[in-house]
Amino acid sequence: MYLALIGYILIAFLMFFLIKGKAAPISLFIFLSVIAGFVAGYSPTLMNEYIIKGVMQTAPNAVLFTFSIIFFSIMTEAGVFQPLVNWLTKIAGNNVVAIVTVTGIIALVAHIDGSSVPSVLITIGAMLPVYQKMKIRPVVLLCLLACGMGVTNITPWAGPLARVAAVSGLDVNALYHQLIPVQVIGLVCVLVLGVVLGFQEKKRIANNLPIPENLEEPSKNVADSAHSTIESGRLKFSINVLLVIGVTLLLLVTHLQAYVIFMCAFAAAMLLNYPSLKGQEAVMKKYAYGAYMISGTVMAAGVFVGILSGGGDKSILTQMADIVLAIMPNYLGPHLHIIMGIVGGLVGFVIGPDAFFYGIYPLVAKVGTHFGVSWQEMGLTMVVGKNIAMMISPVFATTYLALGLTGVELRDHIRYSFVPVSVVSLIMVFSLVLTGTVPL
Repeated sequence: MYLALIGYILIAFLMFFLIKGKAAPISLFIFLSVIAGFVAGYSPTLMNEYIIKGVMQTAPNAVLFTFSIIFFSIMTEAGVFQPLVNWLTKIAGNNVVAIVTVTGIIALVAHIDGSSVPSVLITIGAMLPVYQKMKIRPVVLLCLLACGMGVTNITPWAGPLARVAAVSGLDVNALYHQLIPVQVIGLVCVLVLGVVLGFQEKKRIANNLPIPENLEEPSKNVADSAHSTIESGRLKFSINVLLVIGVTLLLLVTHLQAYVIFMCAFAAAMLLNYPSLKGQEAVMKKYAYGAYMISGTVMAAGVFVGILSGGGDKSILTQMADIVLAIMPNYLGPHLHIIMGIVGGLVGFVIGPDAFFYGIYPLVAKVGTHFGVSWQEMGLTMVVGKNIAMMISPVFATTYLALGLTGVELRDHIRYSFVPVSVVSLIMVFSLVLTGTVPL
């Protein structure tokens, strides 16, 4: 009981500071976990053992983050995805339904690198002028942007799945292979949603209904950022494209470790696009901070995981789960993963991914094991349930970037996007059951 109390206080403090933005996660995971360990009566030697075990569990995902983020950043800056964006925009032409549908596709493609800011800049930079020309409401753009990014964001290097792997010790690439059919279904949902919202907008425009939101032109810097490319020849561009295709195929059809694939791909991309030492140092300085903050946070989470789960059957996490088991009705236990998938979007709406996956996931996963629900099944449903809601969440910083670029108020964005986003989220959660990925 004493250890359980310490665990709940630890998670409460962690979630409070993360939600309020009082400190960086990388510092909180280490500092609060060590304090909790001392309060629990762990000796420095014992804590050292638990922390090493936890960090070794999260280290492969930290390496994956470091190299995958920089690799995709190089590919994006090299303009690998821009021709596809330009081609899709050209195909849409003046067809309202096509324009709205293409918005979702561009969001899907733009978020391949797993970084939200470039995804927002590319999608809004490419589509907002078209929306203004055709008098399409910008809330439609934001809705498709949210759904498209949410579907792509379940890739191994994007964040949520790597957090689950870091806490559970499961292989992130193996987890992603389980989610590929669901991601395909999500892609179809985005296309269908684009068609539905496109016809609604076409009807609204035909009836000359006004646009209630205020529009602002995207700044010149946004346009420049969205379409910036590195001057390079066709051969270099072709090799970059082949490199991206090769990495994708290796991730999908082989059992090679994802971080090994990205380490090799990073080296090739760096040498190809920046042959001089000065150029390589410049690109590392440009992207190293973002890569470090995510990979460093995953490593620091290893301290949290180690302290929380160290001790096996006598660990803090085990005692916390025992309390939940004592008060939770038995008939809910076998379906706990589905419940967490359904409420994941609602819970994720008010708390960030770090608090959600590092604070809530370990506890409910531990509880689920007593009812035959594995850590993998719990993690997959929580990733899918939480993911789609990220770009309508008021605690997600990139939401405000998108709102600022389109001139839409937060309340208008949530009012318009909440139902479509929730429907897509629920379809994807239950598609896990339909595809046999998780049991009902």
